[in-house]
Amino acid sequence: MRRTQQLEQHRVEDLASVVGALHEALVALGAEMASWQGDVQSSAVRFGTIVSQPDPAVLRTQVLDEVRALKQVVVDRRQRWDVTQRAYAERVTALEVQLRTTREEAATDGLTGLANRRAFDRELAHRLRSSHHRVVLALFDVDDFKSVNDTKGHPEGDRLLSAIAGMLMQSMRPGDLVARLGGDEFAVIVAGLALGQAECRFATLVSEIGVALHGVSCGLSEFSAGDNAQSLYDRADAALYEAKRDGKQRVASKCQRYLRDR
Repeated sequence: MRRTQQLEQHRVEDLASVVGALHEALVALGAEMASWQGDVQSSAVRFGTIVSQPDPAVLRTQVLDEVRALKQVVVDRRQRWDVTQRAYAERVTALEVQLRTTREEAATDGLTGLANRRAFDRELAHRLRSSHHRVVLALFDVDDFKSVNDTKGHPEGDRLLSAIAGMLMQSMRPGDLVARLGGDEFAVIVAGLALGQAECRFATLVSEIGVALHGVSCGLSEFSAGDNAQSLYDRADAALYEAKRDGKQRVASKCQRYLRDR
């Protein structure tokens, strides 16, 4: 909660910086225009005086001097504006980087570097709206994770979660999304696989994680007509519960929607 509040505060500060930069640019532009207008008015007054000069030779000299002065004013102001423009361009670029970093942090789990629950919810809803292909949702839960924290301490528990996250990421194909939903629960959104194919793939992964690190259980569900994000998640969660109940460190799936979801 505290990290979420900090990220929200950073977003507010970044937006405030953008608004502040634009305000400063407008103020500077307004001041530059006002100063330019003052120079032009002063030059107009001097031209008015020059016009009354009776000596043609002196008149020509004064006009040329005034034209040269006006040209120099234009050059000086263009140079100053170029400097100002570059400064604001650099500042805007830096703010764009800050905003991009803040958006990435807002969508990333701080411990594992995976997508967080917010990013997962957004991506799952997007894929269900736009996908014309198979979508399988896999939920993972670390077996007996509480005992790890109780016997080895929370730092060791965090290391285990990070290591499991790494193995999940290494096993994924381009286009898959791996997320940490919170605590010891992970999720993977997979496109282009049938449920049977996903069962084989994740059974192998569960076995590999169990051998290398610690036991995990996995529940799978496949998107079908009439599903929404919640019904798909609920079905995968029910499958995960079944895998836990049947002995842990295994994969279970729910291929049919509940009657209440139809």
